[in-house]
Amino acid sequence: MERTRKYFTILLTGLLIIVFVITVCLGVNSYRDARKYFFYNKDSLFSLSVRDLINKKIKKEYFYISVENDPKNKKIGSYVEKVFRTKDTTFIYKEKVVDYETCLFRAGLTYFLHNKKFHAKELKSNFDSICKANHIYVRSAVSITEDGVFLFHDTVDDSAKDKYDYKTSLKKQGLFEDITLTGYLKCSYFTYWNLMLHTDIIIGTVLIILFLFLLFIQRKKVRGRKNMSIEFLEDGKYRINHTIIYPAKYSYYTIEGDHGIISEQLLRLLQLFLQNPNYEVTKQIIIKEFWPKYCTNPTSNVTSIINRLNNKFNEMKNGFIIINENKKGIYKMQKKEV
Repeated sequence: MERTRKYFTILLTGLLIIVFVITVCLGVNSYRDARKYFFYNKDSLFSLSVRDLINKKIKKEYFYISVENDPKNKKIGSYVEKVFRTKDTTFIYKEKVVDYETCLFRAGLTYFLHNKKFHAKELKSNFDSICKANHIYVRSAVSITEDGVFLFHDTVDDSAKDKYDYKTSLKKQGLFEDITLTGYLKCSYFTYWNLMLHTDIIIGTVLIILFLFLLFIQRKKVRGRKNMSIEFLEDGKYRINHTIIYPAKYSYYTIEGDHGIISEQLLRLLQLFLQNPNYEVTKQIIIKEFWPKYCTNPTSNVTSIINRLNNKFNEMKNGFIIINENKKGIYKMQKKEV
């Protein structure tokens, strides 16, 4: 029984180590995947936030724009000369040939920016909303710069720019390709934790807690046994604290030089406790050991022999006692409470 308990403890410890290592490996791998997911999606999310904001503004704004949409146009990507006129300025510029949606976006961005209807603060707010919708929680800063026809710069949460972890930019935007939109991102461990796959980690953590609980129960069962000052000597002798017991037909014991006699029946009962895990013996085992065929009053007989052994312990002054644990017919040998 003791060997089985020992093997069970070793098995639990081994499983605990294995599950712990697997959980850590899964956590590290999931953390790396979360970082990769964030790294490869930050640019597209920022671009989406800009386009989404422009589309919302276009739906609420009336303005006139002339767009040539030719599906058969094979010059997409090339540049053509265009004329730009204001009240006091006229100049020629080169415009990139793009598809209809992109052209509408570029024209809208230039229009709203020049009319001061597109600001870094609202772009940051929209960018944060889109990030949260994709379960990405970061601290962000946004800057908008135009260095072409109209010199313009707008930024929000500028203090975060010096402490950012990642930077994402949309360059050469607008009709004149002179607008640069930049997002600055500050991440935390929670950012990546929120993107990680939690199922395997939670299962592993639950198993670790379960194994720790089982080991705690196992340790609690054997703790009393480890705290017992009992030593098995050669030739079958026992040392219980300062008492040495010499098993024989007429057994005797010594306590620091003083001698005494212990009956064969009490010695057998003592050995029964010493040989069982946690020094616990049930009432049924005692009856089977001493009255295997017939017992008229088993409760009285067991109580009597237990009391006799306790009296012998008092006589030995070894500091031990046998109690009826929880009154459930389980007797346990333990140290007396001081």
